[in-house]
Amino acid sequence: MFDEVKIIYLKRILYSSLLVFLFLIPFPHVTALSEISFYLAVLCAAWLFTGRMLTLRVRTPLIIPMLAFALWAALSSLWAADAGNNLLNVYNHLVKMIILYVLLASVFTKPEDFRRIFWILVLSLALYSLWAIVQYYIIFGYSPLKHRLNFGPSMNTNRMGHLCVVVLFLGLSLWREEHTPGRRILLFSALLTIATAMLFIHSRTVIVAMASGLIILAWHHRRTAMVGFTLLAVVVSLLFYISPSIWQKKFNRLMEGKDNRVAIYATFFNMAVEQPLTGYGFSTDLKKHWQRTNDKLPARFHTEKPYLPHNFLLDLAVHLGIVGILLYCWLLVAVARTGCLLARMGATSFLGRQGLGVLAAFTAIYTAGLVGNIFHPVTETLVFTLMALLTILWHQKSAVKSDSTEDKALYEKGLP
Repeated sequence: MFDEVKIIYLKRILYSSLLVFLFLIPFPHVTALSEISFYLAVLCAAWLFTGRMLTLRVRTPLIIPMLAFALWAALSSLWAADAGNNLLNVYNHLVKMIILYVLLASVFTKPEDFRRIFWILVLSLALYSLWAIVQYYIIFGYSPLKHRLNFGPSMNTNRMGHLCVVVLFLGLSLWREEHTPGRRILLFSALLTIATAMLFIHSRTVIVAMASGLIILAWHHRRTAMVGFTLLAVVVSLLFYISPSIWQKKFNRLMEGKDNRVAIYATFFNMAVEQPLTGYGFSTDLKKHWQRTNDKLPARFHTEKPYLPHNFLLDLAVHLGIVGILLYCWLLVAVARTGCLLARMGATSFLGRQGLGVLAAFTAIYTAGLVGNIFHPVTETLVFTLMALLTILWHQKSAVKSDSTEDKALYEKGLP
């Protein structure tokens, strides 16, 4: 049933399909290609697993919190307004992501595989960012000093900012592993493109997220973090000075208490209080609840349209209640613990360097999630990919104890 040639081809298809799926993360209008690559990978993995040619790594520090949270989200169908739609969204947002997590952790097991994932994420986002910059500022003729970078109607600008800041930290980690001039030039060009797109988004949230990631990065790389903070401060100051129509307007609204987030938080907090334990359901449409709750607030908090929560904890509280928050925080603590265990191996270790880099990226996205919306299929895919990257490193850390001296050198110092 499984001859050697067929096994080799199946493994190559599985490997390539997952890389294609990751490459397509930032691109809109590629749903069909993305779905084909994902389910082709699932089919190949299932075939290899049934033939005992693939070991699925399900014993990880993160899998139990993941499954517990997914189970609670599925149980929320019992009180959700639309049980069928709730279950469908649990599959798309959680079950599918857990499958992706297991496949990535099971297929990409070597240091060179780890770096290949980094390259795929960096290059895909750099290409999409370059296309957006050329189209919006060169072809359409908008000024980057007066207009935020627009990635098109199918991609939210703030969401692209979240992707940029995460991939920047992954790229910085990759920089420490690449030593050939050609690769460094390519990587520098890609990171410069992503950084330019991130700054042209003109997002306060992205700046704060970048700063939080740099704080984590300072654990091993104080000089790099200080340079990053200095560049960030200089660039933000310049943008504030030369783009007053964007930055000063935001600053003035914040100082005057007219920022929409005040009304958003007040409205969703009152919603959460109404269903404190269980929430309204994982995928319940909250528009009708918004209007009813918002009308009860003082007139200065009234809005013309409903908004999303702009805070991942508040989002969890409204949809899944206190239980949902606790289960999700359990997962976050498990991620932080795994990242810290890896980072403690030190800057001279491949596992330590890359563990800290992924942890910095993870910190940045959840810092952005405190004042923005990160529960979206695009962002969720990237978050579960980060979890898979940490798990890959965690498995490599466990393997170091039993590997040969040559293999240990690869894991501890990285590839030449």
